[in-house]
Amino acid sequence: MSILIKGMEMPTDGCKVIISPDRKVWVNEWPTRGYRRIENAEAVSVPPHGRLIDADALGKGDRPIGKIMMFGGEYVYTQTEIDNAPTIIEAEGE
Repeated sequence: MSILIKGMEMPTDGCKVIISPDRKVWVNEWPTRGYRRIENAEAVSVPPHGRLIDADALGKGDRPIGKIMMFGGEYVYTQTEIDNAPTIIEAEGE
């Protein structure tokens, strides 16, 4: 299982991150050595999952990528289109 820190960018300088039991996030940025809370940041557990893609990217642009329009106006994407979609987070677990 992994942890996702919502509302926090990847640090560019060395720092230590502390996650409290209430899911709040604190950082100690080098060289200040003073912990400060990252407002609006929250740590959440990410359960085991398959490859996570940006499904919204499939339909962006002038025309949806999907070739088949189902009854009711829904587009269906082929397995190849899904397989070729950019991976956001690699699969983890079973």
